[in-house]
Amino acid sequence: MCPQSLQNMTLNQRQEHYDTHFSGEAEGSSSTTPVKSSLRASSLKAGSALKRKRRDEDEDLFWHPSQTTPPPPNFTPGLIPLLKKALTKTHDKGHTQRAYLCCPQAVHVSSQSWGQGMGLYRNFEMACIPLMEEQRQPMYFALLDAPIPPGVMRLQTWLENAWKDAGYDPEGAEHFKHKLVGTKKWIGTGGKRTTCTSLSLLAAYRRDPLVKWIVSYFTQEPPKQATVNEALRAATPVIITDKLPIVLQHLGHSRTVVGYEKCRDGTIALLMFDPSRPIKPSGLRQLALNPLPSSDSASPSTHKYALSPKNLLNHVFSSNKREKREESRAMPNGPVTKRTRSGDEPEIIVIDDDDDGEATSNRTVTGAVPSEGDLVQLLKLLRVHTSSLRKDKYQVLYFPVTDPLDETRRRLRQNVTSMKVS
Repeated sequence: MCPQSLQNMTLNQRQEHYDTHFSGEAEGSSSTTPVKSSLRASSLKAGSALKRKRRDEDEDLFWHPSQTTPPPPNFTPGLIPLLKKALTKTHDKGHTQRAYLCCPQAVHVSSQSWGQGMGLYRNFEMACIPLMEEQRQPMYFALLDAPIPPGVMRLQTWLENAWKDAGYDPEGAEHFKHKLVGTKKWIGTGGKRTTCTSLSLLAAYRRDPLVKWIVSYFTQEPPKQATVNEALRAATPVIITDKLPIVLQHLGHSRTVVGYEKCRDGTIALLMFDPSRPIKPSGLRQLALNPLPSSDSASPSTHKYALSPKNLLNHVFSSNKREKREESRAMPNGPVTKRTRSGDEPEIIVIDDDDDGEATSNRTVTGAVPSEGDLVQLLKLLRVHTSSLRKDKYQVLYFPVTDPLDETRRRLRQNVTSMKVS
């Protein structure tokens, strides 16, 4: 009897294992060395495949803001309120005329080394996160979370199942030979729309003239019978809306659009989360993870996590040292308290003037004020001027917040269609 365990082998690996034994008996060899050698090689091959599978599963994590655990390193929430602050600064300087941003639950998800070239999968995750946080349709969470939450490999499984079990998108299924799970094949917005339809989520697919449609999508004017609060909110130069982010696809790349900026000269810049561009430097990500409280009722903080005070203070000391020195005042035998400048949100950091940068036990640290350099860096990372959009064809996938699709509506959307406008 062979002592080799077959539990962790695939069906193909098990068959190879059986064939190795049978081929050794058929040859009538009195020595078992070739068989043992082959078994050892097969075992090593199976072990390597298993290790690689476990590594991929460990790295293919999914996270959303309702979770109390800190986000994985390639997930960065909290960028929308920080982006609003950056655009408000550029408005004060006369560059930005107006800007509209998507809902604050949007999260940047960057690609990892093992998943390079799979940007649309990451954009799919960026679309799923605010869908799961959507309060107007609480059923969205259940549709996306069970039995396991979204992820790169999960999207592949969903799409394959939609092809095989329900007959969705036969043209796309034929293109991929009905096989996607475990591969690094690129998919387009059509595949993502098919997946959402199979999950009873309405995802619309458009090819309208790009910039005009995006501006129309994000712009939210106050109602005719607006309350005082609604009118005041509409008068602010940078508005966080309740709109979900949209996926922009062109040949070879996809990105998630989280808003737009109208500049003083009338030009439009799109604001995008690009999976291929991680949030760097690390201090910028830390600022997003530890947002300041906002008075904007349309952009509540959903974070239930925070960096440790020590790590946060280290960031403050390293990135804002010059600013603190210019704006702080010393009190005899007391703490150094950072002043609040006109136009800034309330300051909430109090630190001791010691050499090692440690916070004292009776101090509370809950956020950090971004420096001007931080805000410039964020805009440089996310701003895309429309003059750089030179592709001939773009596809837009967006998510109207509707009731989940019933069986009849799913069947009507079984084939992928779109409207082309030139």
